[in-house]
Amino acid sequence: MRDKLSLNVLVLSGTYEALHICNARRALVLVICGKAHAVDESDVEVHSPSTTFLIPEVIRLHSTPRLPYKPVVFSRKNVFLRDNHKCQYCGERFKESDLTIDHVLPTSRGGKNIWTNVVAACHYCNNHKADRTLEESDMKLLTRPKKINSMTFLQILRKMGQANQNWRKYLYFDDPGVLVSRG
Repeated sequence: MRDKLSLNVLVLSGTYEALHICNARRALVLVICGKAHAVDESDVEVHSPSTTFLIPEVIRLHSTPRLPYKPVVFSRKNVFLRDNHKCQYCGERFKESDLTIDHVLPTSRGGKNIWTNVVAACHYCNNHKADRTLEESDMKLLTRPKKINSMTFLQILRKMGQANQNWRKYLYFDDPGVLVSRG
């Protein structure tokens, strides 16, 4: 059941704007507490002792939060999204649980926990690099780490939505005229 509850769910505002992605556990809590409703559901079920729930693929918040411009939060999950779940050393794609955060300039050498100093790395590459610099470990980055802004983050959401048919209409792949209020 743990894997089911870690599935990605697209979160929409009350006006159907893509806000972010959360895991299925958080989405179910929002729906059960009455703070959101499922717009599109998957065929995946989770069971409690008395009820069966379909895991939503897209939820819509009942109240639209005030959304002033704010930068994308620096977090492990957002670093993995920025790096497309690819190890930035070997180029292989991994599940989130099989990735680590690597500090390009190790913290033991004064490296900071900031966008421009961290990359997604598989366990093997992270252990191989250890607390050495790129030059000392003779390793190269596929892409230079950079801070992402909200427009870049929206593009990342769109890229993730390419494979998920239920997300496409909310990420402006399909005709936006098909979006109608679903109460």
